[in-house]
Amino acid sequence: MAVRGTILHMVNHSLIKLLLFMIAGVVYMNLHQLELNQIRGFGRNKRLLMVLFLIGALGISGVPLLNGYISKTLIHESIVEASELYLHTGWADLFRITEILFITAGGLTFAYMTKLFVCLFVEKNADPKRQQEFDQKKQVMNLQSTLALAVSAVPLVLIGVMPNQVADGIADLAQSFLHGAALEEAVSYFSAVNLKGAVTSLVIGAIVYLFVIRTMLMKKQKNQPAVYVDRWWKWLDLETLLYRPLLEHLLPFLGALVCRVAGSLTDWLVALLQHTLLAKRKIKPVNQEDYVPGRLVPEIHTSQVLSAIESSLSFGLLLFGLGVCIAMLYMLSALL
Repeated sequence: MAVRGTILHMVNHSLIKLLLFMIAGVVYMNLHQLELNQIRGFGRNKRLLMVLFLIGALGISGVPLLNGYISKTLIHESIVEASELYLHTGWADLFRITEILFITAGGLTFAYMTKLFVCLFVEKNADPKRQQEFDQKKQVMNLQSTLALAVSAVPLVLIGVMPNQVADGIADLAQSFLHGAALEEAVSYFSAVNLKGAVTSLVIGAIVYLFVIRTMLMKKQKNQPAVYVDRWWKWLDLETLLYRPLLEHLLPFLGALVCRVAGSLTDWLVALLQHTLLAKRKIKPVNQEDYVPGRLVPEIHTSQVLSAIESSLSFGLLLFGLGVCIAMLYMLSALL
């Protein structure tokens, strides 16, 4: 069950993040801003964008009838079963702690997704002029973007509504790769026990949103709406300390270094092969008798041409490419 839940959770997060990041792209391409106080109220009266965001937000929060709930249920149940399996050992307490952390983490996800939804689609911007601009901007996506978002949202609903038909089929395809075994009986995803775990997580998220986000992470202003504030210490900002230096400096440097080294090694290897194993064979000079009347070039024997081709580096690379293609076709046929 843990194996199947892990597989489905990776698939589900890929689908959910695809939808949510494209929605973030829609916001950014329209406003060129991502700071909450700047984009606040942008999605008001934009029902299609709101519904699509809601599908992704509820999916990643583990709300029933959406895909995230299915994989979270499997992972949660596997933790519960493990705690029962090791009931009389020291591992049982560890699995109980793991269960509490798992449910709490799901609640925190629901809390921050609620924060984003309310900020974008419910609240008004603190600047009335800016909110008026948002309200007047009705067309925020072209047809291609709308179709891309709508198509990306469909699997989230299908997996959540028909888990035994869709989700279990996906898990069946991939479970052997992680040495998983088929379940003895179908999972009752919408049983009272499984729904209880999801509801507990959502209640925790609602409490965190109401009593932490709305109080500690917002600052009231005199005669003005409250604004979102960042309470995190600037000197512990991971974006400044880690992510930007890593993506903008370290990774480009390492990539360039690897490319230079690989390029030098390739040049050295090609030169070595050309002077050793793939050295050009000497072709005998063409005799006068090899000239055929009516031709502008002498007739070269086929054996000489084939010998020159077989000794070339291009021929070796061609055979290597064919071998890779054959291996890929073999693996595909084995999967099918």
